[in-house]
Amino acid sequence: MSKSHRTKGHSWERRIANDLKPIDPSAKRLLEYQEGMGIDIDTKLPLRIQCKSSFQASKGLTGLAEAGEEAGKLSVCALKVTQKGEFAILHWADFLDLYKSYWELSNK
Repeated sequence: MSKSHRTKGHSWERRIANDLKPIDPSAKRLLEYQEGMGIDIDTKLPLRIQCKSSFQASKGLTGLAEAGEEAGKLSVCALKVTQKGEFAILHWADFLDLYKSYWELSNK
């Protein structure tokens, strides 16, 4: 991996941490290999976030696998695909649970 690719990935991780700050001011980018948690973003929210920035959308599946699993937490890959967009990759069952909660709250 070239230095520019690492810089691009680190910038994306910082962006994700900053996007979470309004709902979790303690959210921060982890130095993954120093922390050993297997995730890129440390947050008090019930999330395990792995970030990927790539030309290939398939990296989202890699990121989701790298996020791992932990009871009570939602695993998600924050994926930025060059010239395609920004995505959140999560398991289908987790999406259904989230949308069900949203639907119930919005239709009271």
